[in-house]
Amino acid sequence: MTDTFSPAYPPSIDSTEDVTLTVYEAGFGDGYSQRVEAGLNNSVETLNLSWGVIPTADADDIIDFFRDHGGAESFYYTMPNDSVPKKYTCNNWKRAWAGPNYRTLTATFKRRYDL
Repeated sequence: MTDTFSPAYPPSIDSTEDVTLTVYEAGFGDGYSQRVEAGLNNSVETLNLSWGVIPTADADDIIDFFRDHGGAESFYYTMPNDSVPKKYTCNNWKRAWAGPNYRTLTATFKRRYDL
């Protein structure tokens, strides 16, 4: 099983990245508060990737990769125009039929910081 996700087709340009920074905050009254980053890796990153109309075989290859990792095993992925791969898991995807031999596909990747 490979640990690098490299699909035959890159995701569509309408794919998105959602980032939430986790912060602990203590309020002391009169509007005064103090904040601190929650842990070493306080960035919660989610990629919402989509593939437009692609051949069924290529969509099946992508889904097979996700199934092989079972939603728990992490893998490396480099977003187009990024230079450094990041570690993700994927336990949610949707496939739609776009014709006799074509599919559309969406998947949610969650960034992981584990070893």
